[in-house]
Amino acid sequence: MQRRNVWLATALLNSRVRNSAGEDLGKIEDIVIDAESGAIRYAILSIGGLGDDKLFAIPWSSLSLSPSRDFFLQYRQTQAGACARIHARPLA
Repeated sequence: MQRRNVWLATALLNSRVRNSAGEDLGKIEDIVIDAESGAIRYAILSIGGLGDDKLFAIPWSSLSLSPSRDFFLQYRQTQAGACARIHARPLA
């Protein structure tokens, strides 16, 4: 059985997310899973620092994994509306 594309959810948490220019955008704070299909739907991206983090729900399909195990956010400016800001932790 081939398992090289199988990950533990805990291995995804705190992964760095960069833009296409290689700039650090933040880290994966959590993931959102569709209970019916088992598919990851969103990564909760933490952006900011020093206690002023902002959380955004990023569609999982807009992330790609690099050989260095960093994630890259692939999006166009017109897709920015697909990234919803989360003001609290409503999914807990």
